[in-house]
Amino acid sequence: MCVIPYYLLITIPVLFLFLAFQRTTSSHSTLCVGWYQAEHIRQHNVALPVFFIILYVMLACRSDRMGTDLEQYHVVFDVYARQSMKYFDLWRSESLFRFLNWLVSKVWNNFQFYLAVISAITLIPMVILYCEDRRRSYLKIILFVGMSTFVMMFSGIRQMIAVSLGIVAYFFVRKKKLILFLLVAVTALGFHHSAFMILPMYPLYHIRLKKNHLWFVLPIMAAVFVFNRQIFGALNVLLAQYDESYEAIQMTSTGAYMSLILFMAFAVFSYVVSDESKMDDEMFGLRNFLMLTVVLQCFAPLHTLAMRMNYYYIVFIPITVAKLVDIPKPSMKRISRVAGVIILVYFLWDYISTIYTGYVTGVSALDTVPYIPFWA
Repeated sequence: MCVIPYYLLITIPVLFLFLAFQRTTSSHSTLCVGWYQAEHIRQHNVALPVFFIILYVMLACRSDRMGTDLEQYHVVFDVYARQSMKYFDLWRSESLFRFLNWLVSKVWNNFQFYLAVISAITLIPMVILYCEDRRRSYLKIILFVGMSTFVMMFSGIRQMIAVSLGIVAYFFVRKKKLILFLLVAVTALGFHHSAFMILPMYPLYHIRLKKNHLWFVLPIMAAVFVFNRQIFGALNVLLAQYDESYEAIQMTSTGAYMSLILFMAFAVFSYVVSDESKMDDEMFGLRNFLMLTVVLQCFAPLHTLAMRMNYYYIVFIPITVAKLVDIPKPSMKRISRVAGVIILVYFLWDYISTIYTGYVTGVSALDTVPYIPFWA
């Protein structure tokens, strides 16, 4: 039991920031090393693929003694593995998750194999999304491990599959494939009841919110924060009509203000420092997602459920911030560079200290520290 894998996860990719493949012919590629082809390496380095490979190995090889949920998932897997096909009613809540358990068990009734399959399903859409643009690779990596979705990947299964399907839905949002988007969103609902949060993604992405729209956006956000308890209570009543599991929700203090402050800082940066004239359709859409994470995070101090609802958009924050840093206004170039360094250093230090503190104290988010491999 140790923390070394968590540290290797962020140190090994550093070595690959200076490596990239360059296609020389239609069937051959050469390896580029160093600074003599700096721009090509900046855009095509293999740091992100290496990071996700290491992360996959960690997820696939983790013990069911890690996380607050894995032991229960192990029990659930064994139960569903013994069921017959006629047991699965596709119209029941989260039926696709039960069916996936059963299907994997028919290939090999082994929980470690199941974790390997689930880890692949969860990571593949993320790998595709993050590796589309490899500029600022290390900033994306450090932001990725600094988000709550990273910790959740080691403990939760159902919702992280749904979050991953949310990324697949995002691909169809970009292409304006509404029917396919809705099909993926419905599929995600078959894994976790919170996946209805994917639905706002389509209209939100295609709305052009610019700086001159802030005069009505900011008051709405302020009102949400001030009246978050009343709004959350009302939404809870509505959600209880959709799913009985929401009926037992009680508002408590979660101490999630730091994430709210960080998300707000990113949002301010996106409007004050970044140059809208350099933003494409995707950048406007991602900035809208960022604004929604701020709104949803206003409810996180009341209940962890709000943070879980936010996972579907938090996963886009590392990409959004990395893009924003690269498109500053002419007068803000130095500020943007400094901000990029500050963000990197802060999240790097926070990650290192959080892992170390969790190891020393034995108290960590979702009981994910120390890392425990299945053979330990």
